[in-house]
Amino acid sequence: MPQLIETLFQLPESNFPTPLKLYSAGITHPDPNYRIHREKPDLIVLEYVVSGEGHLEIDGLRYDVTAGDVYLLHPYTCQDYWSDRSRPWEKIWFNLNGDLVKNLIDAYQLKNITLFRRCPLEGEFRAALEIVRKREKGAYTELALALHRIFAALNEWRQEHPETRKSPEGLKLKEFLDRNWRRDISLEELGRQISRSRSQAIRIFRRDWRTTPYHYIQEQRYRLAREYLENTDCKIAEIAELTGFKDEFYFSNWFKNIAGMSPAFYKKKFRSPF
Repeated sequence: MPQLIETLFQLPESNFPTPLKLYSAGITHPDPNYRIHREKPDLIVLEYVVSGEGHLEIDGLRYDVTAGDVYLLHPYTCQDYWSDRSRPWEKIWFNLNGDLVKNLIDAYQLKNITLFRRCPLEGEFRAALEIVRKREKGAYTELALALHRIFAALNEWRQEHPETRKSPEGLKLKEFLDRNWRRDISLEELGRQISRSRSQAIRIFRRDWRTTPYHYIQEQRYRLAREYLENTDCKIAEIAELTGFKDEFYFSNWFKNIAGMSPAFYKKKFRSPF
């Protein structure tokens, strides 16, 4: 196995019980051959990419990361991450465990988030790493406070970026459906967008968007159908075509099953002055 090009730091073992466990911390220097693989470790990995690029594959989900990104690898996940060969990354990292870190992740609702893009925390990461490097008295307490500041900042970033709870595959699937919802889409075609099986595509979409691809498309069609009925003079046949239905009769039955009334009655009722 090739030697990793890293600067490694550790804290001495504490003489007293501590809610924070630091296995190691360090800086990974640019190395096109850098690669780490772990099979469901009892380990929390927190890293900041200083420069360059790299790639993560966590439980089969792929992420591409670049300078300014933070990623958080949760315990008991299959972890494979490596440096981009043409632009190898430099990164600051902490391998952690303990109730304190777990409670911070839970308290700040970061448990299902892996990647924080363009999260400017280099100063905070370097300050935490300096505490480990100096190994001074009270280092565990100082490190706990520094990590708390990092997790609090990640929480603020999460609130400003609600899309972070979505995986790259989930975002890609939604983007594909948003472009193509007017036509018939097979589950096999959907799976091909992310190189997954139909069942995996459904599972990923449901996890990220709390609905199935089928119901998402139906919601889009129903929303647009109501907008046309409420705000235009389009004929029912025209609205059926605009919302992806080839048959006016099928569209009318579909709309009635959802709205409890035919589209013609809905249009008349909504636009009636009384």
